[in-house]
Amino acid sequence: MTMLGGCLCGAVRYAADGLPKFVTACYCTDCQKESGAGHLTLAAFPEAAVRVTGETRSYEGKADSGNAVLRTFCPGCGTTLFGQPGSLPGMLMIRAGTLDDSAGLTTSIAIYGDSARDWDQPPA
Repeated sequence: MTMLGGCLCGAVRYAADGLPKFVTACYCTDCQKESGAGHLTLAAFPEAAVRVTGETRSYEGKADSGNAVLRTFCPGCGTTLFGQPGSLPGMLMIRAGTLDDSAGLTTSIAIYGDSARDWDQPPA
């Protein structure tokens, strides 16, 4: 199985081979700022399983955990496509909202629930 996705303007496309190792909803304040929403839903793939076409740029910052995190985005439309947390070397955290078809994905864990906004709470 190959999962396809890309940015809002279509300049960056990717193909991820196989199924994600896990899918998580992250409620940390960094993910809230990045998304402009209450959380990000992330599908974890081995970096070697993902092929990217098109120009990307990256921003390296610190996660709430204090670890480095690299966020990769389209320089044209600004869509963030991937994250690479220093705590998970070799893994690419695909932003699930950038997948062409996310049918069948199920969130297996919610993290940083203590940082969740009143209007976007993790499931019980």
